[in-house]
Amino acid sequence: MAQASDVPNTGIENSQPNLPFDYKSRTLTIDFSTEDLAKASNGILQQYETSFPASQFAPSSVTIKGSCPIANLTLLTSFFLASASHNARFESVHWTSRFPIPRTIISALEAQASVYHPAPRLYYTIDFWHQYNESEEESARIHEQRLSVLASESMYALIVKITYTEKMNLRDLDFVYKILRTCRELRVLELELEHVGCVYGGATPYAFPFRVVPTRAGVGGNDHDIGIDVGDGDGLTAEWLRQYGVVPNEKWRFPPLSKLKLSGYDLQENSDGGYAWYWRDYSNYSQEWDDWALLEDEETEPPARPVRMEDDGVTSLEMWLRVMDWSELGILDLSNPSGETLRLLGGKGVLPGLEHLALRGGEGTDVLGFLSGMACERGCLKSLELRGVQFGWNKKVEMSLIEILVTKHPGLKRFSVGDGKANGQFFSTDSLSNLTHILPLLESIDVDIPRPQVGDDGNWGWNWDILDPFLKVTNLKEMTIRFPSPDSILARQGGIAIGGMYSQIRIQYHEGGDEVDEIDPIVNRETLEALFGELRRRKRSVMEEGTELENLVVYVGDWDGRYERGLLLSDNALFRVSLWECSVNEDDLEVCEGKQTRVVD
Repeated sequence: MAQASDVPNTGIENSQPNLPFDYKSRTLTIDFSTEDLAKASNGILQQYETSFPASQFAPSSVTIKGSCPIANLTLLTSFFLASASHNARFESVHWTSRFPIPRTIISALEAQASVYHPAPRLYYTIDFWHQYNESEEESARIHEQRLSVLASESMYALIVKITYTEKMNLRDLDFVYKILRTCRELRVLELELEHVGCVYGGATPYAFPFRVVPTRAGVGGNDHDIGIDVGDGDGLTAEWLRQYGVVPNEKWRFPPLSKLKLSGYDLQENSDGGYAWYWRDYSNYSQEWDDWALLEDEETEPPARPVRMEDDGVTSLEMWLRVMDWSELGILDLSNPSGETLRLLGGKGVLPGLEHLALRGGEGTDVLGFLSGMACERGCLKSLELRGVQFGWNKKVEMSLIEILVTKHPGLKRFSVGDGKANGQFFSTDSLSNLTHILPLLESIDVDIPRPQVGDDGNWGWNWDILDPFLKVTNLKEMTIRFPSPDSILARQGGIAIGGMYSQIRIQYHEGGDEVDEIDPIVNRETLEALFGELRRRKRSVMEEGTELENLVVYVGDWDGRYERGLLLSDNALFRVSLWECSVNEDDLEVCEGKQTRVVD
């Protein structure tokens, strides 16, 4: 990072030596995560208001994160307005704060979009987790403010997680749908839907309402002319669409996405999006039912529930295929895809530009069929991730996958395959060796491997029969290896999850925490730095002209699921999990940084 003396004196960098601004990349981070950080960020914004730097030294990328109550959004808005008046050009704005983006900031970005090409790219990350103490009025107010981004020419990427509870929630997924309907420059969508808690009861949709859902007054219809919305059953009236620059009598389209990641979205739901949408105008239904019950009048009809339209036999995926050009999609990431979903997406001409594919879950036979039948019109996959797919590992399955890779996807540069949870789906040593021969362009490999066996005397060693074949891949720069938790062995022996032993570990862990917990004897900082150094040495010895191994990433157990809670005690509660990342520092020394913790119980 450049020092203040390396750039012209703007009055900012000298008075704020710890300014979170990278002069080399011209990246500014405004962090409202804590009160101290928010105070510092408010001060930085105040300095920008006092003296905005010349355009060549102004930020080109800005990140806004955190939502501390003392954050000064007025100063933040002034910063964006000042950037426009000083001809500063933002290449990207990353907004991860829970605060809705003020309309004035969107307008400032739109002003840049009208002058510069390409326009500023807005990366908008929203975690829809509604606090239990948040009133309906507060939720509605925040939602209304979020609508500022609709029809924005700067909206480039939308990353959304919607967490459903026992309450009705149609608002959040409807918001995502409206962005797709109005933001023509959107190219990236990551959408995760999940339910937490043990109570189901509220209307919570898992698919878009492509087909107009009738209102309580009966307005709406089941017409498949998706360009005409005669009612407000899906919240998109003709007047509303005109307000955001969408002509209702035209054949509307989703923007042509280049990246699509879906988790929890039901692609096989009916085109109406599911029964949940029919409750849009029934928010007071529970009260109406209670009022009716108090009448104790047998002649009075109870309040009517919404009636779902007849199934038209068209799925959400089929509607999505109609309203979006999928030929530009280069990255596709799906969780638990059904066989029918893979069959439709594997059709000729559907995904001609797909280069990066990740499938998390699903049936192995369906996945193998999809990979085998892909029409590679612009060259086949460069990156493939298969995590948690139900292959039922055996020699036949391994050989089928290897045959598909060698015949259809020999140009893979990144390959990841494994269990996805316990890290317990192991390729045979022979199959791993074959992989390194048939994928000569590999730059990154990610696989599950067994933990080394510990002898009765406590001695153990790395299994070089598994690791050595990877080192013969000329271009390999990164290895990711995943081990089962050391506690999974205890569990198989009737240990950690059984009564007294579990209770003892739980008490010790909650008293001392990670800092005093028992260290994994095989996977820790010391052993991994030694392993990384030996891997690099061995690769140099077998491939004198090959690429150096630059990174080693090691997972132990279900690291990504360490905070997942359920009603019942999970099978891996209190298992040790860890993540370690190893690289080479400026002194050419192998260093590993990481953390061990336990799965929340």
